[in-house]
Amino acid sequence: MGRKAAFTALINGGYACSGDSIILRSAIFDGEPVSGTQVKIALKTMSPVVKVLTSATFLRGVMGILKKVI
Repeated sequence: MGRKAAFTALINGGYACSGDSIILRSAIFDGEPVSGTQVKIALKTMSPVVKVLTSATFLRGVMGILKKVI
């Protein structure tokens, strides 16, 4: 197995989540994003305050985009 394939398997196994999660970004290998990898955080591991702030931030961002489009 090549280094990039081993890295991809490690990331996908290490950040596998069952249930709801937040996807942060793709993993970076040698300075480049690797397609097919997702760095995630399970919502069940986050405090309730962080969940609310994350949701509110997301909604504000979506509303800002909609205002620009409409």
